[in-house]
Amino acid sequence: MASKSATPTIIISSLFFIFLINSILIFSQVNSQKAHPKDVETTINKNFFNIEFKRKFGNLKEGCFPRPKGVGCRCIEKDENGYDREKIFETEAECREENTSGSRKRRRVAEQKTKEADIPTATREKTKTANNNNNRVDPVEERARQNYAAVIKELKNKFAGLREGCYPRPKGCLCVIGKDATGREITSRRMKDSECKCAPGERSKECPAQGA
Repeated sequence: MASKSATPTIIISSLFFIFLINSILIFSQVNSQKAHPKDVETTINKNFFNIEFKRKFGNLKEGCFPRPKGVGCRCIEKDENGYDREKIFETEAECREENTSGSRKRRRVAEQKTKEADIPTATREKTKTANNNNNRVDPVEERARQNYAAVIKELKNKFAGLREGCYPRPKGCLCVIGKDATGREITSRRMKDSECKCAPGERSKECPAQGA
């Protein structure tokens, strides 16, 4: 009796240990490959989901599948005429098979069949939910996008209305005003906006667009 009650605890402890080891390996890959934190979180969540799924539903009877509400199971059994019939069970005891060598063999065959057909279909909605959770806006990323947009706006304002051949500097601008005898550009440092940018309606060599 004591051995039966101890078995679930040992199984849960083993699964948690496997999850812990896999998580450590994933974080090691992060340090070596510099993976994105969101990708790492997704991998760990998927790893935990797989282990949790095996813990809850790993020994279901052949032809049985967990119900969406997480209570009981839905089983496909043959009736006296050999036709497949759906049957609902409300308790885990009715859903799980006995832990014998024969039942384990049948379970492996059932898992192989469902792995190729039913399980991907059954878990597709759960995968969508997980992806939707991963698509939630990260506050850090959102702030970074806002800061980037602010920088782009500031740069556009700096470039807006600049005279021909002038380029913005942290203060004022630097303008190319010609070339010397050797072909090198002659530059002029200007500190005022009025010297760097064209005035409204101004028409000159440095402001050709104003006259267009």
